[in-house]
Amino acid sequence: MRTHPLKISLFVSLFYIWIPLVSYLVIVVVAATNPSLYRAVATGEDGLVELLHIVLGLVGFLLALRLLSWFWKQSNKLGIAFAIFSALVCLYIALEEASYGQHLFGWEADGVFLEVNKQQETNMHNISSWFNEKPRVVLELAIILGGLLLPIFPNLFMRFVPAGLRAYAPTVLFLPTSILVVVSRLPERLGLDSLETYIGSIRHSEVQELYMFLFIGLYIYFVLCLERHKYASE
Repeated sequence: MRTHPLKISLFVSLFYIWIPLVSYLVIVVVAATNPSLYRAVATGEDGLVELLHIVLGLVGFLLALRLLSWFWKQSNKLGIAFAIFSALVCLYIALEEASYGQHLFGWEADGVFLEVNKQQETNMHNISSWFNEKPRVVLELAIILGGLLLPIFPNLFMRFVPAGLRAYAPTVLFLPTSILVVVSRLPERLGLDSLETYIGSIRHSEVQELYMFLFIGLYIYFVLCLERHKYASE
């Protein structure tokens, strides 16, 4: 197991362990006991799950900007590139999930978006799989390899990580979120979402995205904490 190099505070354990696990338990329990309530509150473009996508994207963006400021002070070019990339990814997530304000302000899509967007929304991810499914597959594989398998089998998988990046490899604290990225999509992939059960109330791809975006934010925060700790130790 790859142990966590920093002190695990109550704040850290809350966001890395308890919030992911409890939130998924709440999703399953509410969907099982009151499917109509779950559909009304959690699903849809203005539902709680989609709103959390936007919030997580914005939080990740702010963390990435803080990390960029840190690396900029250290004149760390690789770090600057990583922070800029992370900021752009998080901003893209937030803006796309909000359809660039369409669902907040209630305007109708027009022009090219009306013609080519399959949900007639002002966003890119419903236009082509290159903006949606394919990036999601890449992200899911990265989380499975880096956030799930690497912390469990570091001796096997660490060899594939460049030497200069090994200090930033995810630790066992990422396991809850990484496991939920896999588990949250299993009912759909096993064909269980077509059954007349509570599972059919859950849009599993949206729930999976929730934990993917959470993973991104937690990882950016992890890198920021490592850098601060390294500076404090010098």
